[in-house]
Amino acid sequence: MVETGQRQAQIGVTGLAVMGSNIARNFARHGHTVALHNRSIAKTDALIAEHGGEGDFIRTETME
Repeated sequence: MVETGQRQAQIGVTGLAVMGSNIARNFARHGHTVALHNRSIAKTDALIAEHGGEGDFIRTETME
């Protein structure tokens, strides 16, 4: 269930090494909202910091 005002992604990418980050960036550059997930949250934050202007990314993290 999506709460009012909560953003929703059109596609999600898990694993943000070279291939995963390039796939996520490509989708974002082509107008898709992309949810990002990686085992290490630092990698997610780094991708958004470096390439966040390329499109619409949603930061996610694993619940403990």
